[in-house]
Amino acid sequence: MRCVLALCLCLLGLPLPGWAGPWPREKGQTFVATGGTYRYAAGTMTVSQEVGIYAEYGLGQRITLGFDAMNDMAAYSHARLFVRLPLSADRRRLKLALTLAVGMARQGLDWAPSARADLSLGRDHGLGQGGWWSLALSLEGGSLQPEPLAKLDADFGLKLGPRLDMILQMQASGRGDASRDVRLVPGVIWRMTPAMRLHLGVEARRADEVSFGLRAALWREF
Repeated sequence: MRCVLALCLCLLGLPLPGWAGPWPREKGQTFVATGGTYRYAAGTMTVSQEVGIYAEYGLGQRITLGFDAMNDMAAYSHARLFVRLPLSADRRRLKLALTLAVGMARQGLDWAPSARADLSLGRDHGLGQGGWWSLALSLEGGSLQPEPLAKLDADFGLKLGPRLDMILQMQASGRGDASRDVRLVPGVIWRMTPAMRLHLGVEARRADEVSFGLRAALWREF
């Protein structure tokens, strides 16, 4: 019952953290992703929630502004503004972009300035009915931690039909000699309307302990 309740709350708009690929947002277009992950830790048999919001706005032909915030309900939160700048020519299928973000992060009860730099690469592919892939390498730091956090994100999408896509997300992060965090998130994306899509996925995660989760998000364009 608690899993069903958490999933329903996600679909009503609780946010899901996200970090887009290298594609610029079209001028004047807005994209918002809201959702969350409901997670069960196998070792301690405890549950937790991770929620967030991600938004983009196309300021010009080659500049995308955005906002990224998340809260894992336990020990960490962040809220940042970012700008994405393309490093590849518009006509090239292989896209490369640099994203710079600044804001605040919370560790425990303490908030402090935080920054992130992200280099992302991606392109469309012609497998099956088509799709996309992207890779992103990022460094995140702030005064709360003496060492920067390195992250690697890989996404692979495949069109299954006019309204349904498959997506496989792999995420890994680490900070110096500290424990690593690795996540595998297969899922589907259903186009509910021309401007709204629903993302549903399952998560297998290994950090301090092994956990499993349900992920849901609404993607909106306007």
